[in-house]
Amino acid sequence: MTSCDSGVQVNDECIAEWEALKLRSAWRYILYKLSDDMTRIEIDKKGGVNSSYEDFIADLPAHSPRYAVFDMHYMLQDGTSKRDKPFFLSWVPETCKVKEKMIAASSKEGIKKKLCGCQFEFQASDFDDLDQEDIINKISRNRQT
Repeated sequence: MTSCDSGVQVNDECIAEWEALKLRSAWRYILYKLSDDMTRIEIDKKGGVNSSYEDFIADLPAHSPRYAVFDMHYMLQDGTSKRDKPFFLSWVPETCKVKEKMIAASSKEGIKKKLCGCQFEFQASDFDDLDQEDIINKISRNRQT
C-alpha cells in the first residue's frame, strides 16, 4: 500500500486495476471508496467492458464520496474517428458527512498521482454535474475542470 498526504493508504489493487483498464481495456470503469474506518482507499466496484456511462452514473452513491476512473468512448465531432479517453472523477455529494468530505478532499491528489496516465479530471457534487455530452466536449477540446 502507498500513502496519500492525508495519511490515507491507497490499496495496491487500486493501482493494478487502473493499469488493467488503461493498458488492456479490462474494465470500462472503476469506483474507489474510503474504507469504513477511513484509513484506506479501496475498490468499490468495477464495470465490465460493455458497461455504459449510464451504468457508471447509476453506481455512484447519492450520499457517499467516491473516486472513479471511466474510459470514455466517443466520436470526433467531424465523425472521422473514434477516441477512448479515460478520466478521473472526484465525486463528493453535498449530502456527505463533513468528515467524509474533508478526508475525500485531502486524499484526492494522492490517489490521482497513483493513477499515472489519467489526463482528465472532473469534480462533481451533484448528478447534474455529470452530463455525458459536457464531459465529452471538455475531453475532446483537451480541457479540464
